[in-house]
Amino acid sequence: VTAPPRAGSQHLAGALPDALAALQSVVQVAVVVWLWWRFAPGAAEPARLARYAAAVVVAFVALGKVLSPQFLIWLVPFVPLLRGRRGLVGSGLLVAALGGRLNYELSDTGALAGD
Repeated sequence: VTAPPRAGSQHLAGALPDALAALQSVVQVAVVVWLWWRFAPGAAEPARLARYAAAVVVAFVALGKVLSPQFLIWLVPFVPLLRGRRGLVGSGLLVAALGGRLNYELSDTGALAGD
């Protein structure tokens, strides 16, 4: 396994990373097909659709070959759709994360501080 330099990214090269990437792709497709198989025969209720849509997005983000902070943004719209205690906890964590980001941006070192 080697880590050759690439423009702005971390990359692994070799037989093992290539094999794991192929396996990861197969698992990703299998999870998405399994989720579809579980959703298809049931009732097409909005809450159920939101849960399964969120699960598919999580599968793509978690099992994809590339994990980037930009991809985590895809999960944000689904957090308020969760019901019950999970939804409250998730929404609380989302507000805390967004508040922390806003605090950073407005600080002296944030991207909005300028040079």
